[in-house]
Amino acid sequence: MSTTSRSNNPINIGPRGLTWRLGLIFGLFAALLNILVSLVLPQISTYALAINLVCPFLLFLIAGYLASRQTGRTRTGTGVGLWAGFVAGVIAFMVSLISMWFNYSQLSMLKKQLQSTLAASYTPLDPLLTAMLLIAGLGFLISLLLGLCAGTIGGSMGHNRATRAPKL
Repeated sequence: MSTTSRSNNPINIGPRGLTWRLGLIFGLFAALLNILVSLVLPQISTYALAINLVCPFLLFLIAGYLASRQTGRTRTGTGVGLWAGFVAGVIAFMVSLISMWFNYSQLSMLKKQLQSTLAASYTPLDPLLTAMLLIAGLGFLISLLLGLCAGTIGGSMGHNRATRAPKL
């Protein structure tokens, strides 16, 4: 009887599984980093902006590099970066919506005070809500583009250093 265990055999999940797995892991890391930076540093801070742009870019770059290094294809790195950017962008968008939900009453009271002092006219579409939604959507698009660019660059770097099986 053979006592070969399954734990000794590596599991080959393929390029699609690798894309989904690495993209999800690195996207969650980037989103958690974004949330932590938002809680610790003030929102309109140069340091917060730099950290929220550079660190996810580096995470997406590493994800693309690792995926492309395993498969030997640049497009796997691009897919991982895009998926990681999508995951991080969706989570950041949801956090922005939740933040808007809790802060909207304070902001609308401030807006009413300004309207009463300036005697401004009523507008049917709330510009404050529109601006907040546009900013949240812009954050999602930036995350998606960061993931695409960093994944492609990392994929190109990993493609050059891919560990390929020897030809027989």
